[in-house]
Amino acid sequence: MLSTTTTTLLLAASSLVAAQTTVNGSDNFVNAAFKAFTGDQFQKYTLTAAGINASFIPYGARLTNLYVCDQNGTMQDVVVGYDNATQYLHDSETNHTYFGAVVGRYANRIKNGTFEIDGQTSTIPDNEHGGLNPLHGGFVGYDQQNWTIASQTGNSITFVFYDQAQQGFPGDLLNVATYTLTDEPAWISRIVSIPLNDATPIMLANHVYWNLGAFVDEEAVTVLNDTLYMPYADRIIEVDSILIPTGAIN
Repeated sequence: MLSTTTTTLLLAASSLVAAQTTVNGSDNFVNAAFKAFTGDQFQKYTLTAAGINASFIPYGARLTNLYVCDQNGTMQDVVVGYDNATQYLHDSETNHTYFGAVVGRYANRIKNGTFEIDGQTSTIPDNEHGGLNPLHGGFVGYDQQNWTIASQTGNSITFVFYDQAQQGFPGDLLNVATYTLTDEPAWISRIVSIPLNDATPIMLANHVYWNLGAFVDEEAVTVLNDTLYMPYADRIIEVDSILIPTGAIN
């Protein structure tokens, strides 16, 4: 039986999702949030809108393909990934690139894999730099979880994942990822995380690798021929020799 507080939070989440896409009632959303995953974790679900289409799989709530028109009007896939979706599992066990997945519970790195909240120390498995720090949530992050589909329309899909204090993080967390295509064309990603009991660090992110050249010629094989334009990012976070943020912003 869900507590009143938990149910209220879930209903709030369902209202938020309903504002983005069609959800078949709050009760259905609440049930989907805690339902064990069933089905094919590598099945592709494709969304379409004018001039854009995208495919996702439950494994990591992952974007596998994003097709848009190039300057000649030809549809090109502009994200890096695998044609065979089962390769993402092999990738997780070998190179672990995190292609297209939601990473968490905490994206990036935590120094020494420890932190303290309200006098309680938590330790996260150190899966990078020979055991010096965790990356993207520890050995088994959100990119390796099978997310349940709570809702789907022709241009939008909502995945949910219930994290029960996994990888040493405190408290339970409900995660909702909604992906929507618009006719602009655009891909809109909204990720909401709701702590259900304890205070906890949360930082989720879409770990998409872009290839705007779509591998159409030799110059498009590497990003070194691309130009990155970030007009609103005039400062950077300083990191140490193993990419741990130092706290300094320059």
